[in-house]
Amino acid sequence: MAALTDIGKCRKNNEDCATCSVYPFFSLLVCCDGIGGHKKGDVASVMCMNKLMNLLNECSEDNLKSHNKIVKYLKYIVKETNNSIYTLGMNNDKYSGMGTTLVFAIVLKDVTYIVNIGDSRCYIIDYDDEFIQLTKDDNVITCIKDKNRNYTRTIYLKESEKFALTQAIGLREVVSPTIYRIENNYKYLFLCTDGLYNMVKDDDIVEIIKNDMFTIKEKVEKLIQKANDNGGKDNIGVSLLEVY
Repeated sequence: MAALTDIGKCRKNNEDCATCSVYPFFSLLVCCDGIGGHKKGDVASVMCMNKLMNLLNECSEDNLKSHNKIVKYLKYIVKETNNSIYTLGMNNDKYSGMGTTLVFAIVLKDVTYIVNIGDSRCYIIDYDDEFIQLTKDDNVITCIKDKNRNYTRTIYLKESEKFALTQAIGLREVVSPTIYRIENNYKYLFLCTDGLYNMVKDDDIVEIIKNDMFTIKEKVEKLIQKANDNGGKDNIGVSLLEVY
């Protein structure tokens, strides 16, 4: 596993966070993309990642004994993480309006659980070499598609309105994470923020990840380099797991 963030070419602050870690009963990959501007988004993403990891330090084997227990525990983690950031924003004007996307993966022996809030993403490369996006973005355009509303009406929306987030950690008192469960039949598990997937084509992502000439750390570095070579218009966050 390897994880890395970069400020990109156009931003003054790096509001992305990414990490990977091994726990007693699972492995963890995380990506967060802070929102809310200077001294807000960066605080929110760091707080989110740290709170998440601290809560997972308390995870017992019993919390992982069944699908229902795992889902219940993951929802608890998201609720507590959201509450810590929301409370700070409500009680301190300096941090009012801050928030962050959050996507994280818990890799168990046979299955992987992915939790998503916002528009950071999780992909896999399977054993047929298919590059598959697992998560759906929590934004306006996706909401319109999912509800089968008149898609042609979106032409009247500004670009910023189409991709405006419908939920994120810290913005509201209650969030509704989407939780995915997949079998561990993939070669690579790949998490990233929009600063990566908006700047690098899928084919280029796959080419870099599958290149056996690179170490896992070098693959993450090459992905970020590619995003910057293509303009680096946003912060970039990447977390990657390779299965042997």
